Amino acid sequence: MKRAQFQTLEPILVIIIIVLLAGVGLLFFVNVSKTSVAHDISTLHERHLTAALDRMTTLPELSCPKSETENTYCIDLYKARVFATQDHIPYYALFGPTKITLRWLDGTAKELVLYDALQSGQVRAATTYFTIYDPLTDERLFAMLTVQRDVS
Repeated sequence: MKRAQFQTLEPILVIIIIVLLAGVGLLFFVNVSKTSVAHDISTLHERHLTAALDRMTTLPELSCPKSETENTYCIDLYKARVFATQDHIPYYALFGPTKITLRWLDGTAKELVLYDALQSGQVRAATTYFTIYDPLTDERLFAMLTVQRDVS
C-alpha cells in the first residue's frame, strides 16, 4: 500500500474506531441502566409490601383496646375474624392486589385470610411479627402477618 493511499484511509479508520468505542460505551451504559431500573422496581415492590403491612397493623378496625397496646403492634383477634368476613371492596384502594394472611399459635397453628384481592401472576411476600389479643380468652398470642402482592 502506498503512503498516499494510507493517508486517505487514516481518517476513515479513526472514525470507525471512534464509532466502535462509542458503541461499546453505549452498550455498557444500557446494561447499567437496565440493572438500575430492575433494582428500582424491586425497591418499589418492597416499599409497597412494607406499606401494606404498616397499614394493616394500624387499621382502627383491627386495633387492640388501648389497655392492651404498650408500644407494640397488636391486632384484636375478634375484630380480625369480623374483618375477614366483610366486603373488602372499600379497602382495594388501600391495599390493591394483595392477599393478607394472619397466622398465630394457640396450641395449634391457625390461619385467617384477612384480605384477598390477589390476582394471578408473579407474587412477592413480606412478613411481620407481633402480638394478637383474644378478648374472649383474655390471651396475648404470638402472630405473624404475611402480605403477598401481585408484581406482574
